[in-house]
Amino acid sequence: MGTGTFAAVVIVGVMLLLLISTFIRQKKSDEAAIRRKVRSTLIEETTGVSINERLKAKRKSISRPENVDFCELRSAKRLDLPERVDGWLDLEGLTTSRGLKLPERVGGDIYFWSLSKSEYDRLSHGPVRMGGKVRFEPLVDYTQLRFSN
Repeated sequence: MGTGTFAAVVIVGVMLLLLISTFIRQKKSDEAAIRRKVRSTLIEETTGVSINERLKAKRKSISRPENVDFCELRSAKRLDLPERVDGWLDLEGLTTSRGLKLPERVGGDIYFWSLSKSEYDRLSHGPVRMGGKVRFEPLVDYTQLRFSN
């Protein structure tokens, strides 16, 4: 048997091993999918609540970030704020309220430094519940910052 024949046999053998391992892997993933489907059906039948509903409820119960900082944002275009912000909401950089939809609940203050009060008044709605005030001043007072070398 020559070296060319030996190399061909080795290559065919490796390809067969790869093919067999692919089939075994596919079979395992199919079995896992069936187990997941059976498990979710059993949970739904025993509790009366679907897995998707449980996942949605779990996502809603996950704690939100304390403060939300969008100070570099200039436009609210395509901005999707969470329904609830537990701390302050920093929108200092906004220059227009067009397209802005505020969260239903804000636990702290909302900062609009670049937005005028008349522009803010154009908003058709504000937060339903708010723990702070709407402020038209920067969150950080830059005049009081002192830089020491």
